[in-house]
Amino acid sequence: YDVRESQKIYCLQDSMCLLEALLIFSKEVWLDTKINITDCFTGASLSKKHFYTSYYDQRKHPIYSLDRKLDDFFRQSYFGGRNEAFYIGEYIGKTYYVDFTSLYPDVGRQTLPYGKPTQITDEKLVYVNNLLATGNGRGSRNIPFGFYRCWVKTKRFDILPLHAIKHQGKLTFPHYDNWTKITLFSEELKLGFKRKLYDYKVIDGFTFRKAPFMEDFFNSGFTKKAEAKANGNPALAQTHKIIINSGYGFFGLNTLGKDKEGRDGVEIWRGNSASFWDVYKNEGIVNIGQSGEYTILRCKKELAICDFNVAVASAITSYARIKIWSFMTDMVKKGAKIIYCDTDSCIMTESMKVFPDIMAKYCWDGNGDELGSMKNEADDEVKDHFKSVLTDEYNSTPI
Repeated sequence: YDVRESQKIYCLQDSMCLLEALLIFSKEVWLDTKINITDCFTGASLSKKHFYTSYYDQRKHPIYSLDRKLDDFFRQSYFGGRNEAFYIGEYIGKTYYVDFTSLYPDVGRQTLPYGKPTQITDEKLVYVNNLLATGNGRGSRNIPFGFYRCWVKTKRFDILPLHAIKHQGKLTFPHYDNWTKITLFSEELKLGFKRKLYDYKVIDGFTFRKAPFMEDFFNSGFTKKAEAKANGNPALAQTHKIIINSGYGFFGLNTLGKDKEGRDGVEIWRGNSASFWDVYKNEGIVNIGQSGEYTILRCKKELAICDFNVAVASAITSYARIKIWSFMTDMVKKGAKIIYCDTDSCIMTESMKVFPDIMAKYCWDGNGDELGSMKNEADDEVKDHFKSVLTDEYNSTPI
């Protein structure tokens, strides 16, 4: 028995099986999106190709590439989802676990920034600060659409905090006892001002034109996902789920990585195409090795990609945090205790179904099937359980 030869046979057959699956899957994706799946290395790259190929209108809603200075400014406002444990330990009692159906694709249909960012003038800065100084929440709609770097201080300590800040590498939502400098998306600033949650002093900012230019992209993807699922095609349904769920992330690409020293990559040099010292002169070399006639480099360097804009990603994630904050705040007003929240979901002590106004606002369809509607997180698991039980009983019943 030759182990080496048997492994060759096994690997060949395994590779052929995977290739056959890939070809079938590639054909389905191509027929539906006209995208070659083998050109996409990640879900984000598939999503980006689909958006720019089928939905992007460069003349109507141009998305500008940002220089390093502007990228740094808007990136200060780019955070992920809200994940908080409000109760530590084992909670004894009835709880309800709900989540929004495709939260990011839902809020991604709202007005988003496009066009060339314009720095706010000194005159407009004075106007905005005078407006914020009134403190009565009126006139928030007069704050121009964009992003603002400002000083923030909490006014209402009895309400769940809205604005986030990174502390020791973690996203936190504290009360600001003292003036704290943060960068905010205008719609988040407007909400805090309207609800009289904070005092604000704007330092500077940039405005954008605005439009719901990704609405068709997200609506179409969600519809196609549902159709594929109904037609018994889970692979294609998963494809569209990946496309819409990654429809914000590619806009937030960080070409330098988190540490701003570049992103990990591999370069392969053949034969004597470069000496060791030629390679060494390249910045960001992490490791170097040799395999036959090839020199293999692991290095860090900036990605040569420019078709992204972090302001778009920041706006979408801010809208998402606003929506989960609004839901939790409304439920707290109804007497619920929030146990935990995780980006698009919430565990609490009261059922939203007993409050008609909450249902009308967050679960208008009654079951959470529609894009952006709130649903019971356990529903799908319960349905799958009973489907499997019924199927087993049906199959075991003699004819």
